[in-house]
Amino acid sequence: MKKFLLSTTTGLTLAATLLGLQPALAADSTTITITLQAARTKADAQIDARIKALNALYTRVNAMTRLTDDQQNALAATVNANIAEMTTLKAKIDADTDAATLREDMASITKSYRIYLLIMPQAAIEAAADRVLDVASDLTTFAAKLQARIDAAKTAGADVSAMVTAKTDMDAKLADATTQANAAVSEVMNLKPDNGDVDIFRANLASLKDARSKVVAGIHDIGQARNDAGTIVKALVTWDKAHPDAAPKSDDSMKMDQ
Repeated sequence: MKKFLLSTTTGLTLAATLLGLQPALAADSTTITITLQAARTKADAQIDARIKALNALYTRVNAMTRLTDDQQNALAATVNANIAEMTTLKAKIDADTDAATLREDMASITKSYRIYLLIMPQAAIEAAADRVLDVASDLTTFAAKLQARIDAAKTAGADVSAMVTAKTDMDAKLADATTQANAAVSEVMNLKPDNGDVDIFRANLASLKDARSKVVAGIHDIGQARNDAGTIVKALVTWDKAHPDAAPKSDDSMKMDQ
């Protein structure tokens, strides 16, 4: 009986050969390998796109001028951390040989990191808020110059009531723009990926939506402040033309920064 005993492996190989299944088994193995490689290639492309976007975002973060150092450093650290984590994940995916593990790692690209659903919108909001703060600061400086011109025109006998009204509104709009921008930054600064938690996911989306509306409100305020500045400049120019002797020698003070 001993000579008829075969190992399990040998028996399976023999059976496969006798039944003509050996080529089929080899083909299945090749198919699995090709499928895994195709999945890795797809995952690598997704990760590369995210890393490229994050690098561009990092450059944008470094160009910010109005966020506090702590805010800017925290945002830069978040972006850098995500770049490092994406790079590590890519290496792990490239080394995965088990389909289940590869599937789990691929799912983490979107579920665990939320580059497009959280990190990018979060940073975009902060960058837009930074721009609002920058323009508001420049317009506040310009508003001070306009106030000096309004005071001079009033001293020279001009009716400055319309200019004063516009200047008051300009100041209010710039103050609100600054408030809205700072509030938007504060609202999104500490948001973290939800890692599949539906409640956190919904809370993050709500915060991003609300912060974005604050930035939009700030941008609208900036537009209104510019209109008010234009109203004042137009009134001052009209007064200067009618009273050339009272007009200042240079009108540099009425050149609005773009």
